[in-house]
Amino acid sequence: MLVEAESSLDVLREWLRAAGRWAPPLAELMQQASAIASGVETTVRDERLLLAERLERWRYFFLHRCGAKWTPMVCRLAESLDRFVARLCDRPNAAVRAARTAVENSFCPPLEERKACECLNPLVPLQTVVVRAQRLTDEHFGKRRIRRPTELGDALGSAVNDHHVSQGPIVEAAENAERPGPQRDTAGSFERGKIASTPAVRTMHLYAPIYLTSRCVNYCLYCGFRFPHAIQRRHLSVAEAVEQAELLRGRGLSRMLLVAGEFPALASIDYLESIVAAVVRLGLTVDAEIAPQSVRGYHRLVQAGLHGITLYQELYDRRHYRQFHPRGPKACYDWRLEAVERAAEAGVQRINLGILLGLGEPREELAAMVRHAVYLRDRFPHCRIAFSLPRIHRGPPGFEPPSPVSDELLVRMYCALRAAFPAAELVLSTREREPLRNHLSEICITHLSAGSSTVPGGYAERGDLHGDEGQFPVCDPRSVAEIIEWCHRVGFEVR
Repeated sequence: MLVEAESSLDVLREWLRAAGRWAPPLAELMQQASAIASGVETTVRDERLLLAERLERWRYFFLHRCGAKWTPMVCRLAESLDRFVARLCDRPNAAVRAARTAVENSFCPPLEERKACECLNPLVPLQTVVVRAQRLTDEHFGKRRIRRPTELGDALGSAVNDHHVSQGPIVEAAENAERPGPQRDTAGSFERGKIASTPAVRTMHLYAPIYLTSRCVNYCLYCGFRFPHAIQRRHLSVAEAVEQAELLRGRGLSRMLLVAGEFPALASIDYLESIVAAVVRLGLTVDAEIAPQSVRGYHRLVQAGLHGITLYQELYDRRHYRQFHPRGPKACYDWRLEAVERAAEAGVQRINLGILLGLGEPREELAAMVRHAVYLRDRFPHCRIAFSLPRIHRGPPGFEPPSPVSDELLVRMYCALRAAFPAAELVLSTREREPLRNHLSEICITHLSAGSSTVPGGYAERGDLHGDEGQFPVCDPRSVAEIIEWCHRVGFEVR
């Protein structure tokens, strides 16, 4: 691979010099990387890693400038940079990143996409979709202690946007429908054909987000933290973040999701590393929903104890993505798209993907996310892949979601993910109301947020903070204790 990259280096360097005033520095970096990788120049490992990080960031700057113009020469340069970075990081056999190709290849859909699309077909009865998803969840994650036949319409109540669905109870014939292929192993990976014992009782994993800072330099039109939005901002110190974690641990939670707006001067890698290490020392499992990092940055967080990352692409449609992310670092589509690969390369064990419902055409976006997940699963079989479907109910002043998603469609989409990935972890946040959260939890959800606040410092001894300073409205205000009690009552183990 290195020989191929070097053989095309002269052509690429000349092309870059003609591309514009911004390009010659990149040509010089490539020449330096070539000399080091071929042994002409010698450097210590730290210097190689710093050069690799500079090349990596230049690569995304270049792809951002090119946008949708994915010409053969653009492709050659992106691949060459990828190979140089891998070589400098002592990963000479690493495959070239191809997430963009995988996501945009809608002409040859994988089997998982076809299974998901079948669930989204309005001609397929909703009850059939729900029964199949519940059966797959039972097979891979265990059954609840209590199995009570319920009518789908009663379970949804008013949650299906006034579309009352009169369905009969779950029948034995439905339980004998098509059987799944791959089984989940005890670590939750996606190893095809591996059969493992099913847990005796289904477990619901509860977590809560800890918002570290509401300061953000991005202009995302839909977000309560967008830079021009006039709200009172707050940034937690390391000690304040640890205090929030201790409060949540006292309420019975052992999983935390650290969330931070993208503000490089404040939410730096040093700051995040310190908080991850401090919270892990409390005996808690820590995931992070933060700005995309370099491989080196993610590696530091993994060394500090980070378990997984949550990173939503928000929109896979490149044109719509540009529309809703007009300014700020998040406007770089490819830097965000490939962030989960950088995290996996750094040793992160769990990747939580998501699309933000309400922005793009939901069926097309779900299909693109499924293609992305298949690509990641095949590239990083050691990682667990999870899915979230956050939905916009209310945005900042002046913003209305252009493509609202009904509750019934949301149910279908979660069931579609279960049909496509029977062993995947499915996550549901407090963006949704209690009746719908309860119903989806009984069908297929494995990870549920509890007692959430979306305000930095929002957990307090006397009442949690909500309101207009949060990133999004909390629609399920139940406390952690109330959700734990509900889980036990309907037959879940709780972790």
